[in-house]
Amino acid sequence: MKSVRRSIRAVTVLCFVLIGCSPSPDSDETQSNQSEPADDLLARVEGRLDGLDAISTLYAKHLPSGREIAIRADRPMNTLSVIKIPVMVQAFRDAASGRLNLDDRYPVNADDMRGGSGTIQTYAAGLNPTLRGLVTQMIITSDNTATDMVIEAVGMARVNQLLEGEGYEQTRLRYTTGAGSVRTLRPPTIDSLGPCRRLQ
Repeated sequence: MKSVRRSIRAVTVLCFVLIGCSPSPDSDETQSNQSEPADDLLARVEGRLDGLDAISTLYAKHLPSGREIAIRADRPMNTLSVIKIPVMVQAFRDAASGRLNLDDRYPVNADDMRGGSGTIQTYAAGLNPTLRGLVTQMIITSDNTATDMVIEAVGMARVNQLLEGEGYEQTRLRYTTGAGSVRTLRPPTIDSLGPCRRLQ
């Protein structure tokens, strides 16, 4: 089971690498990549995923060119820490609307601490980060303590309203990381990535 989880995390990382490390649209490398047959790229990535000891899916889009790759993208999967992305988006939207202030401080009490990923749990209770700092730790270190504190600040129902409004029909935030064991596999919380709009 541990190897499967590592493989699923590797697939998630691969997805972000494909999206986040894309070259700028005016680079020579981008021009070269655009001429690469889409079927060849699909076959190479699918071959890598199929070689993993895991159930894998992937959807990635190169934003400058609009090129997409989808491998079993409509298969329902547990979102794992990817669900933290819409939590971040909701926090930034709330900051833009004035509902929340990213510079407000949120004391971390002993009962806020969560196991699993992240570094906040390694500090003594009483840490007093800003909401901006909590969002940053939620994304950069996938910090579970920060995640639950941000979810509390923005509201789970509002994150789900965001997802519904953006066309994610079955993707929902159903649990905080502190709801039971962080090692418990949850029911699938994601449906199709392909037809959904880009969160902004």
